[in-house]
Amino acid sequence: MMRNRSQFLFFLLFTSTFVFCLIIFFGSRRALIESVENTKKITQLQEAKSNIVYYDEVLTMSARMAAYTGSRKWIERYYLVVEKLDKAIDVAKKLAPSSISYKGAEVTEIANQELIKLEELSFNLVKENQQLKAQGVLLSSEYDRQKEIYSQGMKELDVELEKEIFKLQQTADYNINLTSSLFLILILILILIWWFVVKKLVILQRTLSLQKEREFEQATEMALLGEIAAGIGHDIRSPIAVIVANLNILKNAEKQERHSKSIESIENSLKTMNSMIGNLLSLARNGEEDKVRLEFLEKIVQEALSFSAKRLRLATLDIEKDIVKKYPEDFQIICPKAKLTQVLINLIQNAADAVSDLEEKWIEIDGFIEGNFYFVSVTDSGNGISEDVAEKIFRPQYTTKEEGKGTGLGLSLSYKMVQRLGGELFLDKNYGHTRFVIKLPNHH
Repeated sequence: MMRNRSQFLFFLLFTSTFVFCLIIFFGSRRALIESVENTKKITQLQEAKSNIVYYDEVLTMSARMAAYTGSRKWIERYYLVVEKLDKAIDVAKKLAPSSISYKGAEVTEIANQELIKLEELSFNLVKENQQLKAQGVLLSSEYDRQKEIYSQGMKELDVELEKEIFKLQQTADYNINLTSSLFLILILILILIWWFVVKKLVILQRTLSLQKEREFEQATEMALLGEIAAGIGHDIRSPIAVIVANLNILKNAEKQERHSKSIESIENSLKTMNSMIGNLLSLARNGEEDKVRLEFLEKIVQEALSFSAKRLRLATLDIEKDIVKKYPEDFQIICPKAKLTQVLINLIQNAADAVSDLEEKWIEIDGFIEGNFYFVSVTDSGNGISEDVAEKIFRPQYTTKEEGKGTGLGLSLSYKMVQRLGGELFLDKNYGHTRFVIKLPNHH
């Protein structure tokens, strides 16, 4: 389920990034094309505007020079410039048709036609060598009047073309600003998507990690319970053997009264088995059954010692002589009984393994209150743990025992159990012997 969610989030991240990159690419491409086109239009309009003004002045000058000099080259130049002026006006019409249809455009065009007629009349007079008459035409009041109308119209055209250039520039700037703003918004959205997806992926990864850790701890806990159950199975065989032997005696008995000791032995063995099974069930409890409540430490320690009896015997430790209880018999502690029992089993069995080869063997269990915390300690007669080992001792699968004698899971699991109870399991490095301490909050 979580893997599918992770794959979906990766797909969402990839798809959104790809889509946004496409939008940004095509958007920037379109904006660039429009910007280039507008810049080209502006340049062409500015050039056409300048040419119209320039060619108009050249026409006037050519007509007058032809009239005053009588040279026909000015007439030829005049008609060449007329073609160029027409082309410049056509460019302006194509790029900015609205500018050519301004309010006085029609009057200006009429004045232009009248000026052309008068200038052509002047050219004909020049060709007939009548320069004075030609000059008179260009100096006439009619020519001046039409010239004034035309000049005013050209000024208005110049203003209209300037407006069109300004409008194009504004459009180009607007498109660039709009595109930039949209790109910025898209990038921010993409960043937010990345942030959201990465955050979700981190949470998923953390959840998966915690889930795997929990599964590992549950498997470890089951392995520990299996180990305890195996020890219980071995211990139960002894009372069963006693029961079977005594039952055989009773079967062959002539008088039942003679064998009261056998019956008593059977009863004691059954009580022992019942106690062991009860302890095992108590240890296996979880959830609602293992509530945090006030418990006698002595009862918890007795159960832990009962489960550890086989390991203690292998280490040649006598429960009555070599296990020292320093806490008061009525000492009580607020805790989940089964969890604390499991932790104590692990600490007691580790202590038994640690002192098995020593001449002086003992294990000391203590319990006391200090401030707002309960403390339960398990100390053995060993000389402590080296600094190098102490740094790694609570890591999963780390063990100092020989191969096949330890999994390295017990202390790690115990550490996690105590941590979940809001407490702490630590090695007292300043103590003279090897001492592990359980620290639990006092909820009173």
